Amino acid sequence: METFAPLILLKALWQLKVKNRPIILSHGINSKCNLRCKFCPYWKEDRGEMSREEVLSLLEEARSLGIMFYNAWTTEPLLRKDLPEILGYAHHLGMMTSLVTNGVLLKKRAKELSDLDYLSVSVDG
Repeated sequence: METFAPLILLKALWQLKVKNRPIILSHGINSKCNLRCKFCPYWKEDRGEMSREEVLSLLEEARSLGIMFYNAWTTEPLLRKDLPEILGYAHHLGMMTSLVTNGVLLKKRAKELSDLDYLSVSVDG
């Protein structure tokens, strides 16, 4: 993974004249976290999450609207057991995939993420 690869991708897409519509779905995939950062309120309450079926339907709709890039983020996405299936489905639909994680579970789940296009590790916590 190159540091500036996402920026290069976005610039290329911009030059392809996709300026008038969204190209990225940045999805807060859950509301659970395994850290307790003092500055972050999200770990204090579980606000639920979409079902697997709802997420897959969201991906289908997003792709039909021309979305080319799916980013799973918020709290800690790796706490979601069906995350590899969701990311795989986004790939199946032709989307590039990205994940933002705090990294705590990365070693445990790394093999499941082998098809991921981009990975960001937040060091805030």
